[in-house]
Amino acid sequence: MTSAAAPPFGRRPPLLLIVAWLVLFDLLLFVPAFALSDARHDWQPLTPSEHPRGAFGFDWLSAWEYLKALVVRRPNGDVFRVSGEWLLMVTAVVLASRRRLSRWLPAVFGGAYAVATLGLVYHHAYQWAFQTPAALWEDTTLALNLLHFLADSRGSVVMAGAVLGLVLAVVLVGLGAWWGLAHVRLVALERSSPRLAQTLVAACVWCAASLAWFGVARNDPVMQVPTKALYDNWLTSLERRAQLAAIAGKVADRRYDAALEVKLVKRPRVHLLMIEAYGQRLISDPAMAPVFRAMTQRVEQRLADAGLHARTGYSRAPIFGGRSWLSIGSVQTGLLLDRPSLYTAMEKVSARLTTLTGFFKAQGYSTLALQPGNRERPGLKRLDIFRRDVMIDGPDLGYHGPLYDWGQIPDQWSLSKYREDVLRKAEAPYFSFFMSVSTHHKWVFIPYVADWRTLSDEAAIVPIPPVPLPGLEQVPEGKPRSYVEAVDYEWRVLTDFILDEVTNDGVFIMLGDHQPLIERTTDENFDSDVAAVVGAQSLNTPLHIISRDQALLDRFAAKAGLLPGLSPPPGTGRLRHEGLFSLITTVLTEHWGDGRVHICPKASDSTGSAASEPSLRACARPSPPPPRRA
Repeated sequence: MTSAAAPPFGRRPPLLLIVAWLVLFDLLLFVPAFALSDARHDWQPLTPSEHPRGAFGFDWLSAWEYLKALVVRRPNGDVFRVSGEWLLMVTAVVLASRRRLSRWLPAVFGGAYAVATLGLVYHHAYQWAFQTPAALWEDTTLALNLLHFLADSRGSVVMAGAVLGLVLAVVLVGLGAWWGLAHVRLVALERSSPRLAQTLVAACVWCAASLAWFGVARNDPVMQVPTKALYDNWLTSLERRAQLAAIAGKVADRRYDAALEVKLVKRPRVHLLMIEAYGQRLISDPAMAPVFRAMTQRVEQRLADAGLHARTGYSRAPIFGGRSWLSIGSVQTGLLLDRPSLYTAMEKVSARLTTLTGFFKAQGYSTLALQPGNRERPGLKRLDIFRRDVMIDGPDLGYHGPLYDWGQIPDQWSLSKYREDVLRKAEAPYFSFFMSVSTHHKWVFIPYVADWRTLSDEAAIVPIPPVPLPGLEQVPEGKPRSYVEAVDYEWRVLTDFILDEVTNDGVFIMLGDHQPLIERTTDENFDSDVAAVVGAQSLNTPLHIISRDQALLDRFAAKAGLLPGLSPPPGTGRLRHEGLFSLITTVLTEHWGDGRVHICPKASDSTGSAASEPSLRACARPSPPPPRRA
């Protein structure tokens, strides 16, 4: 065992290197929030050319403002701040350097530093990606999904390598923090002068005064507590647990029970088609919008040739960038399921809930579903909580061709196989649900072929090149362009399916599950509930109603503010996914019902959960959006 004064790893480095090392690890705590924030920030300090009293210059006032920006606060978002936690660790090591247990302090603090850094990366990355506050208590399921995503898209070896790389990074960060603190302790032992301790104590006093004056929550002071994010995470976790406990054991939501009393005089086929990562971004982005309009104009022409027409609006998804099952559940139940814990609570009472599937079952429909993304994954359940009569998952499709990233099975194969093996043999009428996978991130190229059966034999695949899209070259290369091309592929496949399945009175309801995970787009129509955390971002996705029945389309348009075509301007519709249950059931009841029962969800919620309040008054035109907070 080495002596108390022996430097770790042999010879002690120069004092200047130790100081630089400590500064580096101080700045490292601010990197997660800086790198994973949509707010304006710059890598260098003092970037703004103006201070509160004017422009910076070579005068006494500017010198004073420079000094304040260096040691008090500055608006520029950068990492050049002082971490109160790190400063306290360094001070504690110096003050306790001559005590018996002091040799263990660097190791303890190094471990705490590594855990805090990992927690900060997770916290800020989660909020950046999914535009919702992070809560470790319910985010663990997402971590398991992430591991499966890596294994499916990159292979088990890459997934294992990513996990080992993360563990190694945490270990190295902990060792680095320990190394710096251990050498600080040696410096304190070698230099018995109290000046070092006095300087650090003075810095701690200054830090405490700054935090007391500005508060811990602000991000512009030089002295900060970056681990406040972990405290916020803990508080959010407690809040989520309390909310879940408040609704546990209560009766299931009964607002939609009237839907089970409806009797439809006509029972045409109804298809609910949800498109992965199909967001308003396509029409809000100046580069994508012209391409999307050209794409949808072609689709509109093909539909019009078959006597089909479309009405379109935008619906606010409960989530951003991922977790499709929450969006599916919100549409199915009419409840806002924007968090995994609420979905879990819904699962427990799903047998007693009135769902969209249950509505059609009550009318004597066959209920069918195709979800090719569902596969056996360790730790994740593969259940159909909506109890469809027929449920087709990925393994049921018998696909043996090339695997395409996370989705693996091309949607052209899935829909064609589903139609041949299930829909053609199903008893009419039927309600069919489909969740696409070919537009899943990372938007790899998938061949579109003349004969879908050839997709299962790589040697037989002969891709049909897509028709050139005007303006595609203006879309930035990389993810944005790959995304647009994936949506183009999906529309080719879905249009084929619609034309094969069309009937005179059938209806196709199509919508996205969430926005794509590329960059953010501002939501002009809704005030985000998490604006204070992640900024007001768009959660809107297109909603299309397609049918030959003009009267039915007119009812949808009048009820929900939809416009003709497939690419109306943003702001059309102002719907929410959890409100689509009441919209669909109300319109179909008014159009095909016998008139005895009128569906109108009550405003009250028997579960007591504020998250379950209806977001669309389907019995009247949607109300205008609430005023935005200042």
